[in-house]
Amino acid sequence: MTGDYPGEIQELADSLETMRQEVRRSEDSLRGFVASAAHELRTPLTSIQGFSQALLDGTAATESEQSRSAAAIYRESTRLRRLVDTLLTLSRYDSHEFKPNVSEVSVGELVCAEAERLVEVGMADQAKVSVKIEGDTRALTDGDMLRQVIANLLHNAVQYGEGGPVEVVLRSADGRLVLEVANGGRPLSADDKAHIFSRFYRGQGARKSEGSGLGLALVWEICGLLGGSVELVEGDPMTRFRVTLPVDPGVDGVRGEGK
Repeated sequence: MTGDYPGEIQELADSLETMRQEVRRSEDSLRGFVASAAHELRTPLTSIQGFSQALLDGTAATESEQSRSAAAIYRESTRLRRLVDTLLTLSRYDSHEFKPNVSEVSVGELVCAEAERLVEVGMADQAKVSVKIEGDTRALTDGDMLRQVIANLLHNAVQYGEGGPVEVVLRSADGRLVLEVANGGRPLSADDKAHIFSRFYRGQGARKSEGSGLGLALVWEICGLLGGSVELVEGDPMTRFRVTLPVDPGVDGVRGEGK
């Protein structure tokens, strides 16, 4: 609704035009999300179909070929399950009805546990992962959601770090917890920096490795729901992400409420 109108009618026309543009942007965003999700789902499904067909029509004739096909089907189905679970989690967080389950959490223990798990599963060398906890790091927050934030940041650091060191620092300051996860590797490009938290975006350093491009998008959503924020720290020689969360979300009026 565009044009020149008198007085309040013009204000109404401007409001309607703004609403129309917002609806259009939402529709474009939804179409883009569906297209990206379909593309990511198609890859493991195609692999599962191909290896299943090899088993059914006898192309995988030998025991080793059959074992290889079965292993590939399991690997791709696991990848598909992780992707679907992440999409469902994002959809759940996107709904304005979701409320975090807030309780007292030792965030330092969560950080140490996730860092140890990273080493245990062989994703990182223990000598290259350093964790530093400063002060009292207890907080009223959703432990399960925060664990997802920590795990995704650590996985991202290893994926993009090219075998370099991973540094984790957790500290308390002015009623807020600050978590920093940094890694070496090649510097981020301008394009990476601009889209780093976008859904399905995969940086240049990870395009040859497995991943859905949803990890940092999930971190962004969770931090917002917990009343905090996540940012890429500029001017650092390492690629450093900083998460800031309230020690007590009730102080900021966000206890148990999603953004």
